[in-house]
Amino acid sequence: MDDRNTLDKTGTGSDFSSDFLQEEIKNRPVNRKRLVRRLMLVAFLAAVFGAVACVIFLLLEPVISRIVSPETAVTGVTYPEEQPYEELTPEEMVENEQEQEADKEQELIREEIQRYLSEGGIDGVTYEQIAGGLREVASGCSPWLADVSGITEDTDWFNAPYENTGTSSGIVIARGDEDILVLVCAEGIDAAQRVQVKFYGELIGAGEMLGYDPATGMAVIRVPVSGLHKGGDETADNTADETGDSDAEVPEQTAVTPEQLERIQTAQLGSSTSMMLTGKSVVAVGRPTGDEGSVGYGFVSSVSQGISVADAQYRQITTDIYGSTRASGVLVNLRGEVVGIIDPAHSREDMRDVLCGIGISELKVLIEHLSAGKEKPYLGIYFTDVPYLVRKEQGIPEGVYISGVAEDSPAMNAGIQKGDLLVRLGSQDIPNSVSLSRNILEAEQGIPVQVVVKRWSGTEYAEIAFSVVPE
Repeated sequence: MDDRNTLDKTGTGSDFSSDFLQEEIKNRPVNRKRLVRRLMLVAFLAAVFGAVACVIFLLLEPVISRIVSPETAVTGVTYPEEQPYEELTPEEMVENEQEQEADKEQELIREEIQRYLSEGGIDGVTYEQIAGGLREVASGCSPWLADVSGITEDTDWFNAPYENTGTSSGIVIARGDEDILVLVCAEGIDAAQRVQVKFYGELIGAGEMLGYDPATGMAVIRVPVSGLHKGGDETADNTADETGDSDAEVPEQTAVTPEQLERIQTAQLGSSTSMMLTGKSVVAVGRPTGDEGSVGYGFVSSVSQGISVADAQYRQITTDIYGSTRASGVLVNLRGEVVGIIDPAHSREDMRDVLCGIGISELKVLIEHLSAGKEKPYLGIYFTDVPYLVRKEQGIPEGVYISGVAEDSPAMNAGIQKGDLLVRLGSQDIPNSVSLSRNILEAEQGIPVQVVVKRWSGTEYAEIAFSVVPE
């Protein structure tokens, strides 16, 4: 049989047709629920990953920043709290003064003076040696002194522009790689349009107000290190621009080197709480006569609770140093430690030409507050400490005596009266005025704080609680 015929019959020959065979590929139907679940799972895992990454970054960011850029910024200063001598018992007071009397440096000076007096007096050479030692103390203060100028632009009768500049001497209280903090007593400096600060080594920089206390005129100024320059005078530059004199000689501004920055030091703060401060030698540096670089030498003639302002009580240090009503700067002891801030605004009317200052110990809490950039809360109370012996003899409880209450103040509106003994503020017991000042500064504006006082009822002291809202 023919093979071709066989193939035709079996359907495998060349004439076989496959048109009836058709192949169609169908897509698998989409499971929408499963797709949504997967998308939600991916989104959840992404959120978890992002949260974990953020936490790790927040934990490691300070470490990485310190490794990559080890610069430090000054954000504020803190000082250890001092206990005023009024709170010591008589036995503790004697022991405390005996320790101070054991100071070797002061003892050597006293013995040396006595020896010269016993030998017939102090000759010219010896006097010059003593004066030379005092000059060394004064010159040693230069690295932490700073001149702060408040500059305000105005126009005269002929509409010509000019600048009002008031300069006061301040001290460096903190220095970092990024900024420098300066404390200055300059009433009204908060109203200046701009502030310029000149440091040791003729370094000049623009300052910004961190905090200001209108009651004392104390201000903390922040000066960025990046803006410091030497030889350039911002005031001179502005004056030349305003007058249009392009040929005016203006000092060339140069960058500050790390070595120059290191020469600026931080002032060492001493103590003004000691009873033995009276009679000790002090040096007035800064601008005691109102002129730059002036100095004065003398003794502390008295230390008294002479300065009372709203919500604070400060000791007043009076000296025998002749000064100016425009004086500014600080009083330092023979170790070069600051014991007072010169403040002629609170000088006695009958002693206007004698240098007086505010004790540094009571100012430390205010300096901490202002350097942190905080606003000062206002209660409106005036107070003073009750001496230990007076409390013991008259049976007065421990506390701070309210000597006055400001009109229409939060304290008056709450019901606090003159003559009350303030014993607790918030959750803190108040043993003295320093503690009260510190706790008032820690209060928050607009948030009620409980004030507990003891009021004499005629037969005994009754405890009364008030709710005061600081402004």
